[in-house]
Amino acid sequence: MLLATTRKRFLSALLLTPGIMLLLVWIGRFAGAEAAAEMGVVPFLLWALGAAFGIAATITLYVAYLTKPAGKK
Repeated sequence: MLLATTRKRFLSALLLTPGIMLLLVWIGRFAGAEAAAEMGVVPFLLWALGAAFGIAATITLYVAYLTKPAGKK
């Protein structure tokens, strides 16, 4: 199974993180530019990185759940 181990899920989440981070930065730039500017560039990017990794980890955990064989707990 592709996402059977925690290490594989972690690596999958790391691969998915940049795409989600790009989306979060784009949304922050165009939808909440005032809040992002008030927060500062570095804290905003760190927040986006943490949020993107959390979202990516949740997605990979969900995919691992969906792809596990039926009857296996």
